[in-house]
Amino acid sequence: MMEKKSQEVKDLFDKMAGAYAARNQSANTFLHYFNSQRLEQSLKDLRAGDHTILDVGAGTGFLYTALKDKSLSTTSYLGVDISAAMLEASSIPEEQRMAGDFLNLQETLKGDFDYIFCLGLTTYLTKQQLNELLQKGSGKLAADGRLLITFTNGNSLDFRIRKIIGNLVPKSYLKKRSLGFSRPLALSEKTALSLLDEYGYKVNRLVYLNQTVFPFNNIFPALSVRLASLINRLPQGIKAFFSSDFLIEASKH
Repeated sequence: MMEKKSQEVKDLFDKMAGAYAARNQSANTFLHYFNSQRLEQSLKDLRAGDHTILDVGAGTGFLYTALKDKSLSTTSYLGVDISAAMLEASSIPEEQRMAGDFLNLQETLKGDFDYIFCLGLTTYLTKQQLNELLQKGSGKLAADGRLLITFTNGNSLDFRIRKIIGNLVPKSYLKKRSLGFSRPLALSEKTALSLLDEYGYKVNRLVYLNQTVFPFNNIFPALSVRLASLINRLPQGIKAFFSSDFLIEASKH
């Protein structure tokens, strides 16, 4: 099951690699907003310095580019992705990228890392793979290091609508799109916090991301982004319901 899911994810992103980088361009209003918000919150507490950084699910290098733009250290950066095509479409230097499944590469990585980023990754894992990611990630995290990891919010309005559509649309169509790819993994905040605790992490920060709702964010992207900025000012309980994802920053217990 794990091998089959990994191959499906690899095949999907190999096909998307050529056009994927355009998802972060300002002309693509909704996706630019989503990626920018996620990167801004992920790098919020990262200061300039000689950090060792592991980017699991590096894709076409959104995080690497953001680090360079903010003049943060990229000299000790390593980007890992299951899709070699995605890495080849990135600006990450060849010597700072590694193609393959992190769950199989963990033993080959040298040393520990001050920061491990897993952004937009867990959606494409099985529960067993997520458990293994957290376990092996802890083994590669420095004693005072930080894990930055995002999850699809299983309690959000966005996910509930996608789930309904996923039950109505042919699976053969969904598998061609990251939109509803093969039963995406979604967790509640409570489940994610409990799981991190189980694997020896201490949660320092939880931030809600992407206050837009499918399919309106694709049909009316500019309006959805403007409404998202208003929703982002609402109390946490309400904001959580309208947030498709959440970010957790954690350290070792």
